[in-house]
Amino acid sequence: MECMGSLELFLHDDNVRLPLLVQLGLIHVQFETIRPFLDGNGRLGRLLITLLLCSSGALKDPLLYLSLYFKTHRDRYYDLLQKVRTEGAWEEWLEFFLERTETTARQSADTVVELVRLFAEDRQRIQTLGRSAASALRVHEYMQKKPLMNIGAAADELGLSIPNVAGTLKNLAEVGIACETTGRQRGRGVCLQSIFADCHCRDRTASRGDIVPVRARFTALRRAQYGRNLVAVMVAPAVVFSYIVLRIPARQLVPRY
Repeated sequence: MECMGSLELFLHDDNVRLPLLVQLGLIHVQFETIRPFLDGNGRLGRLLITLLLCSSGALKDPLLYLSLYFKTHRDRYYDLLQKVRTEGAWEEWLEFFLERTETTARQSADTVVELVRLFAEDRQRIQTLGRSAASALRVHEYMQKKPLMNIGAAADELGLSIPNVAGTLKNLAEVGIACETTGRQRGRGVCLQSIFADCHCRDRTASRGDIVPVRARFTALRRAQYGRNLVAVMVAPAVVFSYIVLRIPARQLVPRY
């Protein structure tokens, strides 16, 4: 508790004049060394970076996730954490942390640019639907915020009938934009193909019940999807921790989609 108290004082010390990312690198090591919880310290420690970027105003939404990068390079990551503890290798750790933050930020920016391009391509194809294009554009805009969607929920939020949404999604599927993922007659789920590379769709040429993979047009958003799943997994402990220690309102923890 004494160590966590010292970390909290550092978090809220207005006299600290270090650059924000350097502060985050120091805070991350300290949290991972203290390990205040019985389980989930690694996940929460990595999520802490994003939460602090949001609370400081550096990010409006939690769109930068280092967790996947650290997991990909876990051997180097854990070695450097240990070297800080045993040898005081702060400079080596901070160099790694800052370089990886820059790399991840550039990848996130590239992802956004690619998404904008793909959505523009989708809109061009929607224009070929003729009179159905207007409702298709509404559903497509909704799917950009909720790329994995339920037909009934979409109908409620858009103020449209379920048959209307289902018919629109059928049109979107015909031009390669939407994909039915469940194979059910009721409670069907649909994904936006321009985002998800690994969704599986019911092939109209396959026999009943067969599910075949859809060729991906885009894979970079898997990083963002991983981060969104991480937020969902950690939301309960993160809400408690952020309210008590970080003083971040709970409404800032979950990205708006």
